[in-house]
Amino acid sequence: MRVIAPCRPLEALLLHTVMYTVAKMQVAGLGTRTRVQHASVGWSLEAHAMVGDSARGTTTPTPVGDTHRALHEVAAERIRTAILNGTLFPGERLVEDRLAQELNVSRHPVREALRTLQLEGFVDIEPRRGATVSRVSTEEASELFEVLSALDGLAARSAATSPETGEIAEIDAVLASATTILEGSTSLSPTDLADLADLNRRFHILVTQAGRNRQLLDTITPLRERIQWIQAAVNRRRPELSWSEHRSIRDAIVRGDADNAESLARFHIEAARITYLAQRSSAGDGRL
Repeated sequence: MRVIAPCRPLEALLLHTVMYTVAKMQVAGLGTRTRVQHASVGWSLEAHAMVGDSARGTTTPTPVGDTHRALHEVAAERIRTAILNGTLFPGERLVEDRLAQELNVSRHPVREALRTLQLEGFVDIEPRRGATVSRVSTEEASELFEVLSALDGLAARSAATSPETGEIAEIDAVLASATTILEGSTSLSPTDLADLADLNRRFHILVTQAGRNRQLLDTITPLRERIQWIQAAVNRRRPELSWSEHRSIRDAIVRGDADNAESLARFHIEAARITYLAQRSSAGDGRL
């Protein structure tokens, strides 16, 4: 297999942004999430409907081989989503044969999917060692949080300038779903945490869309995918606080308080950054 030279972190982010803008890639988190399972490799990605799928009538996951999209695109989306929601940990091996079996495709589209994810910075491919989920350096994580803080602040400010009833209703539906999960159990299961990760991504996408700034949306979406990978670890440690902050951002937007909405959004990302870096420092192995 020809191995594509890996990009440096910021190069990967820039390339991912350009690829998204040109190709209008489907936003991860608005489609179908799968959880592929194999006991011997220690991770699982069970296929199920994501947030928003019920509105489209999706109740049973469609095997990759039965879709009308290019197989490698669907395979890449499903593996990417597993990385983003924390189902696949940094450093985990991605075995082509097992992925092909679980996704109901041949090895070729899986190999192409892994190459795509390598270009996006989510996967490392090394000769004779194969593919693994990439590890995010502490420096890159801090940089991503810093950039996202500024962009999320702008998104919240824009949304607060002219909030519309329909957009607020969608945000409220996400908040209600998260509340149901948080109040439904004293101990969150892996499925609960994965669902909260999807809802977190959906919340921030809706806030950005409410600002009706297409350039901001196209810029922030691929960055959101990268940061979601990191935030999945944060949300496992402070889910109640994170969603309380989401509700405060929502309330400021509804009031039309642009200054407060921006300040709260930036505080939300900064709090996540501090939590992530502290946990990473104590863990030291990237499995946050």
